[in-house]
Amino acid sequence: MKGGRDHGLDALLFDIISYKMFKKGKEPLSNIDPRRRVKKGIWMDGGVDLNLLRREGIGFDDRIAECRLFRTETAMVKEGLFRRRKEHVILSDLSDLGWVEEVDPDELLEKGKARGLAWILSSGLLYPLGLSTSFRGFEGVLEGLEIERAVQHDPSRISQVKVRNILLGSGEGGYEEENLGSLFARKVKRSDWITGKSGGDIKDLRTLITAVFDMEEGDLHTLLDGGDLANFCGKALKSNLLEGEILNLSSDPDGGIERPDDFRKRFGRWLLEGDMARIVISDIIKPRLGQLRTCSAAEGHRLELLLRHLMDARSSPDLKGLIFGVPPHNRVSVIRLMASTGDGSVVDLLKRLQEFSSVEEDRSAAGDALRELDIDI
Repeated sequence: MKGGRDHGLDALLFDIISYKMFKKGKEPLSNIDPRRRVKKGIWMDGGVDLNLLRREGIGFDDRIAECRLFRTETAMVKEGLFRRRKEHVILSDLSDLGWVEEVDPDELLEKGKARGLAWILSSGLLYPLGLSTSFRGFEGVLEGLEIERAVQHDPSRISQVKVRNILLGSGEGGYEEENLGSLFARKVKRSDWITGKSGGDIKDLRTLITAVFDMEEGDLHTLLDGGDLANFCGKALKSNLLEGEILNLSSDPDGGIERPDDFRKRFGRWLLEGDMARIVISDIIKPRLGQLRTCSAAEGHRLELLLRHLMDARSSPDLKGLIFGVPPHNRVSVIRLMASTGDGSVVDLLKRLQEFSSVEEDRSAAGDALRELDIDI
């Protein structure tokens, strides 16, 4: 929720309501991409797959049953490389808050069953509804609860009208999913590092990204096949969302392990199109482009291979500035990276190189780059 900590109950409410709206042909609530939900199998014919939703960074626990707001059932869902069926919990529909009025407060106190009520009252969405419900006799229960209080707002923001608009309207105040950019500052215990592979030790998110593009294909295949990269994201970086993305990118359309180079292409596109793009460009791509100004030919070729799946139009200005600022032995690498951007703004410079350069290798590389960009020469 905006203005406070994300709340698992609110996230579930937004997801099931968005799912129901999507099934009726309506636009889901804000911050929820229905195509992504369907593609990942989170939204299925029977409802919302809670096991897969958890991998999106939405946290909840067994209070989902105790709050009695949801109807759930189970289904056998194919998972993993061998597509074995595992039992998943499916959130099929919403129930109602009627039990709050009907339950005996003394029974809650005696049997210690107030956790579901506590979860409801700590929800940014449902706390206002609770205030307007008949709570005769519940003072004793509420006094004994230790709950995280909702962030206080102006009364107009917690009116029943506002709550109804949030639930059924445009989605103002929708929950935000996990902030992946913050993972770059997350320290990892040495015991959780991935060592002994080409590309260097994987000891945080930054080294994970560079290692994926730098290591040998055989080593990358081993990490993908064994699920080591995904496990590192979940266990060491403590990111269910990133773990789920790595698992998704690691699988080919037939459910097998993705080819290493295809994984790199997909991972590179995902990085450049997602929330981490700004940090990846400023902290990983730009410094390595700068190294081409002074490094050896062998190192320049290595940097080219590392960067080729991380290029788009945002790197074109840097590459155009490098073309005459790198040693002659690294110019071909810069030209090939220009083609990898797919950006039409580099075409004129490549044409001039192809036509006027006095170095045969540069002319040939520029011609190849233009053909890669589908430019007739």
